[in-house]
Amino acid sequence: MARGAPRASTDAGRAPGLSMGIMTPTPCAPVRGGKVDWQALESCIPLDELPAFHRAFLQRLEPGEDWQNAFLRRVQGKVQASLKRLLREGVAGYEDGRYWLDAALVPEAFKVYLMEE
Repeated sequence: MARGAPRASTDAGRAPGLSMGIMTPTPCAPVRGGKVDWQALESCIPLDELPAFHRAFLQRLEPGEDWQNAFLRRVQGKVQASLKRLLREGVAGYEDGRYWLDAALVPEAFKVYLMEE
């Protein structure tokens, strides 16, 4: 294959349920008592959508900031700091090594991943 030539793509090696075509999100992040398992939610969201999810989440928490144009490393650090702050404020819980966050803080576009238990 010539250098720089496009390669044929396949779905081989992708996680079950993911395809190169149009994907229908599958609810998989448990919600209990109005709280969502943060780590499960992050695991449900396709990797290429995760930065957009984190930016949208931060935009809900700090609408005055321009998170859409922030460097990814700054976004990632701010997400972790925000989870800890929400925990201190009582908006989030921490149980068995997992954050449980008020489901209302999940950006609308990503609520398709929530699964009521």
